[in-house]
Amino acid sequence: MNFHCVNKDIGKKIKKIRESKNMNTKNLADAVGILDTSLSKIERIGTNNVETLKKIAEALDVRVSDFFEENSYVFEPEIKMDHVTKDDLAKSNREIIKILRSEINQLREELSLKKDSYKPKAETRKKKS
Repeated sequence: MNFHCVNKDIGKKIKKIRESKNMNTKNLADAVGILDTSLSKIERIGTNNVETLKKIAEALDVRVSDFFEENSYVFEPEIKMDHVTKDDLAKSNREIIKILRSEINQLREELSLKKDSYKPKAETRKKKS
């Protein structure tokens, strides 16, 4: 089942990140495995597929959560509502939550490693005395 992002800002965020990495739509589309016209549409109106969103994030070397910073997004089924059940919507939401939780755990691990390797100057001075 496909979902589209109601908030168009996600497409704008993808475009902003792509441009900051000096990539054109053809380069990114090729890396993701979609047509450049499809990528242009995603950048204009948001993504229509969670898997595509993950592939775009991977190709841009960012986390999926980077697309969500400072914005509130709602994913809803495409227009074909007669085929969508509450279970389908719940499943899609669980997939998104799973991705975001995974990224949160990765960030926690990175912060923990940085914290363990950080020694304030005051501690270093005391040990030398």
